[in-house]
Amino acid sequence: MRRMMNRGVIAFASFLALALVPSAFGYGSSCDYSSLQGTFGFTLTGSRNTGTNPGPRAAVGQITFDGRGNLTGSETQSNNGVIVKSVTETGTVTVNQDCSGSATVTLSGSGVDTTKRTFNFQILHNSEEIFAIVTDTGFTETIDFKQAD
Repeated sequence: MRRMMNRGVIAFASFLALALVPSAFGYGSSCDYSSLQGTFGFTLTGSRNTGTNPGPRAAVGQITFDGRGNLTGSETQSNNGVIVKSVTETGTVTVNQDCSGSATVTLSGSGVDTTKRTFNFQILHNSEEIFAIVTDTGFTETIDFKQAD
């Protein structure tokens, strides 16, 4: 009896895992440009082996997606310990039906030594969070975007 009950519990837990986990990651969802709109805070961490200050990198900022494939934002960077404030961002995004996508961002401001960033992303949790990886050669960086309230 106990063995039968354990199998039932395992079967039910397996069903829940298979049913709930894909939706948490955006799988089974259908996305378009309107899935990516609003203001997001973000953190970028990683490193690069190119540019004026190669080494560890980090950034924090805010970015706004307009739901039509455009973005604007600002950030503060630490490039191997060199702080760069008031960096502005403009760019475009492509959103795929499977909730993945890509973006090209132009960075500007005093002290900015990398003027372009490209990344691939995955929209998650009903468009409340986005995970991204920078795809530029020489960069090993990830970005975590969280929708602002």
